[in-house]
Amino acid sequence: MKMIKNLSILSSLFLMTNVSNVHAVSSFDSSATLTYTINSIVNLDNPGDLSGLTVNGVFELDDSQTETEYTGNGTSSISHSDWYYGLVDGNVFSKTFSLSGFAGNGDATANYMTFFDLEFINNSNHSFAIDVDFAYTLSVNTVGEDVFSEIFLDYGDVLTNQYFFKDLSVFATGGDQLTGLHKFLFTLGAFEEQLILADVRHSGTVSAVPVPAAIWMFGSALFGLVANGLRKRVNC
Repeated sequence: MKMIKNLSILSSLFLMTNVSNVHAVSSFDSSATLTYTINSIVNLDNPGDLSGLTVNGVFELDDSQTETEYTGNGTSSISHSDWYYGLVDGNVFSKTFSLSGFAGNGDATANYMTFFDLEFINNSNHSFAIDVDFAYTLSVNTVGEDVFSEIFLDYGDVLTNQYFFKDLSVFATGGDQLTGLHKFLFTLGAFEEQLILADVRHSGTVSAVPVPAAIWMFGSALFGLVANGLRKRVNC
């Protein structure tokens, strides 16, 4: 009987310390992988001669757009490919940026924007026909009730001044993914420049949701059943 008493006391203490403090952990995650593939560059005046043409890749964080706000134990973090500005090595330029956040007893809000560009600079008196594919894979995932995650992508090029938009978002528990491909075909004239650009905004917000007290009362009832079973075994 002494053991039963001790178990009951421990149960009461456990419930008293946890009913008001325990929260369900909610979280959000978003990830974007962008890839430029240069399929061909043809010198229209002197085939095979690519001298005077420079191709740079850009992957940068826009610090002016970074916003984070936390309360309690809410927090967020980012992971990404190395920031870069320089010559493109080979015909493929690909980068990834990811944002995640969670809260067990608090709130977290985070916003980030990255630039992902491909820059063509023609310092010759030749013209070039250029074929570039732009591919993207976007994904968002959330766990909880009061949680939101979004990726907003816009991309286009300077020469044609045409821009396109993609938006992927999810509320509450869920997930979604979006993939796509866009082809850029253009002629770069003598001493001309072309910029293919993509801006990606990651946004996430999460607020912890208290676990209903009824769940802990249910736990207390289960403990009572177990204790009652032990009592019967002791009495036997």
